Amino acid sequence: MSKLIDGVWTTLSRPLIGLLNLLFRPDRTDGAIAGWRIAAWITVNCGVLFAILASPGARMNAVFVGLFLLLHILIVVSSLRVMSEEKKVLEGSMTESQMTFSVYDAVNSVSLLSVSILFYVLGLPALIGLVEDGGIARILSKRPPIGIPYLANLSCVLNEIPGIGPILYAAANLSGLSPNLNADIVYSGIVGNLMRLVIVATVGTVIVSAIVLRLQQASHRAAILRSIEDRHGSWDLVHTRMLRVPRHLSEKLRHLAGLERDSGVRHRIGETLRRLGHALDGVKGRKGRD
Repeated sequence: MSKLIDGVWTTLSRPLIGLLNLLFRPDRTDGAIAGWRIAAWITVNCGVLFAILASPGARMNAVFVGLFLLLHILIVVSSLRVMSEEKKVLEGSMTESQMTFSVYDAVNSVSLLSVSILFYVLGLPALIGLVEDGGIARILSKRPPIGIPYLANLSCVLNEIPGIGPILYAAANLSGLSPNLNADIVYSGIVGNLMRLVIVATVGTVIVSAIVLRLQQASHRAAILRSIEDRHGSWDLVHTRMLRVPRHLSEKLRHLAGLERDSGVRHRIGETLRRLGHALDGVKGRKGRD
């Protein structure tokens, strides 16, 4: 079953990852995407969402927003696919050569992932409003008493996110907006409850999982750098863990080697970089340190 899921996941992710690599052209040495490309992507998404909501025809617009949301959740899922492979490399259960995708694919960019998460969350309340305005179905029979319908729908979406719901509840209670926010949110009928399940499954599970995994990997890399810089623990263990990191830390290690006073540690860093397939070109300690 796991192989079947993995195969379907890979099949869904492959064309989108290829297209986004073509559009964003991530740097093949560190996966970075040019800032102007991210800015242009944000502008395009803002324009598309605004154009859909400003045009007449709620039913057709609901379809367009649904496709808009599908694109962004697929980007998040594809990013999660790449991160899951990287996690296996870090754990030692997979070698980097066995990875289907590259850690330098565009979907693995923090900036691109963040934009997709933002627009997916912002698009959900728009979809709720369009479905109801178009007479397709009633989704919410009761919502928080906020004067702006979009914000009321947005509060319903955010309430389903772990960690955010309790904060919204406390804010609404303390501000006098609602003594019991949870009681003010009621999903109606089959479509309404199906929408809630979609929100919980995508925002509360997929997106939160992507964020948590990204933070775990960032913490892992930071811990490796600290262990090298502070010279704590077994070097053999640190070296082994470093070899599992898919070349993410080469530039930071170069910088660290240039600042390192201990020639032995510089030599170890240089050896690690060579094992990772990089050269410590011209990196020397500060004059007079040795």
